[in-house]
Amino acid sequence: MGTRALLWAGLLILVVGIIFFLKYAFDNHWLSEPVRVALGILTGLAMLVSGRLRLKQYPVWAESLSGTGLTLLYISLTAAYRWYGLIGHWEVFFALCVVTVGSILLAILTNGWWLAFFSTLGGISVPFLIGYWGGFLEVLIYLAIFNMGIVFVFFRKQWRSMVWTALVGTWMMIVTSNIETDFSFLSWTYVGFVAISFLIFETAGNGFGIFKPDRYKTTELYLSILNAILFSTTCYYMLQKMGVTKQGLASGALGLAAYYAILGSAALRKTAPTLLTGFVSVLALGFIAAAMPLYLSHHWITMAWATQAIAVLWLSARIQNKSLAWIGLVLLGLLLARLLYWDSYLFTQTWTLILNKRSLAFLAVALAWFYFGLLHRQKKLPLQQKELSGIGGFVILILPLCWLSLEVIGYYSHQLWLQGLSQPLLFAKQIVLSIIWGVYAIGVLLFGFFKKQVLARWFSLCLLGITIIKVVFVDTTQISALYRMLIFLSLGGILLLGAYTYTRGNRKKGAST
Repeated sequence: MGTRALLWAGLLILVVGIIFFLKYAFDNHWLSEPVRVALGILTGLAMLVSGRLRLKQYPVWAESLSGTGLTLLYISLTAAYRWYGLIGHWEVFFALCVVTVGSILLAILTNGWWLAFFSTLGGISVPFLIGYWGGFLEVLIYLAIFNMGIVFVFFRKQWRSMVWTALVGTWMMIVTSNIETDFSFLSWTYVGFVAISFLIFETAGNGFGIFKPDRYKTTELYLSILNAILFSTTCYYMLQKMGVTKQGLASGALGLAAYYAILGSAALRKTAPTLLTGFVSVLALGFIAAAMPLYLSHHWITMAWATQAIAVLWLSARIQNKSLAWIGLVLLGLLLARLLYWDSYLFTQTWTLILNKRSLAFLAVALAWFYFGLLHRQKKLPLQQKELSGIGGFVILILPLCWLSLEVIGYYSHQLWLQGLSQPLLFAKQIVLSIIWGVYAIGVLLFGFFKKQVLARWFSLCLLGITIIKVVFVDTTQISALYRMLIFLSLGGILLLGAYTYTRGNRKKGAST
């Protein structure tokens, strides 16, 4: 490390010294402009060739010398075009292409990945060095061909620095050109180029994992993630600027979902790494989730995302991917939050009891959580924490109670909106809620005994306690003595039935043991 740092420092100081010497010579008119360019080209070629000849004896020194020589070649040719006007844009373009292709071939022949990195850096910088010559379309064609060549070399030599350099450089050009021109040049041709660039780098990332699974590494996964993020966000803003409707954007998201689904199917058939299969599957489902709010609304979005959560859990159990299982669990949590916060809003003006979209949304989320609990209970998920089973069971128990409570509250809120504020209706709402909670608690208690579920029994006992507190301090405060007596008798009977069931279950359990 110290040797490499010392070497780079020496080369940098040497280059700075050459620049000062040339500036002094230029200021005193010692060298004409053609001589300056020729001197830079000859010096660069000499350093490039000398580095390759000494590669075996002094690899670090030789790679650094070759990189510096290649840099001088790019600077000299750029100066001949932009500063001195000695050659035209097409001439400098072909000259820079020859330098790039020649240096990459030289790197392949001498197995020098450092020179390949410098060549890639120089090749991707051509549009920045000489400007958008001739027209923007030529730049797009050049970059597409250049990136395809880089990916081809990557498949042969696995020089990952080349692909990363090309990826970052290409997307920098795309993003900066959009910002500088405020998207004024946008067209479907440009969108097509962005899509082609995305597919080229997809080949280097996910494609490499499918065709060369034994050499696939996490760096290819990170490359694919960055490529997908840059492509999706850039296309979203470009298409918005072009006036594409929400349905068009949703169609694009579904197209990406279909692409990743096909890729995931190919990965399964080719026995690609599990990490790759899980990644493309998550992306496919993610783009479907992104399209849903553009196509659907409110409760239908929740139902679609619940279906997606079930698919993620199924896939994680199929390929035994722990990360994918955690993603499914997080998605379930977000679904629950959306259901209780967003989909539980009550529209008092229009109300349909039970047979409504909210009921379907609750059913979809409950099924998703039930499927999670089933997979975890059968030990098919790569997550085996005992706490997860308890969380899943609690959610499954609480969801029906929330749904029933919301139906009661919604019904009486609608009646109050129709009839105006009415004390009997307010009282009836509280009484019906208490009855439903009590009956539900007894039902869960019986289920807990028959199925030997400790969590269900504790849940029912807690719910019964909450119901008692509600009856004593809320329901019976504003009613006559007769109704208060009837309520307490009914509640006492329910509690005695629960106690009898609980005692009988404990006796049977003790006898069996």
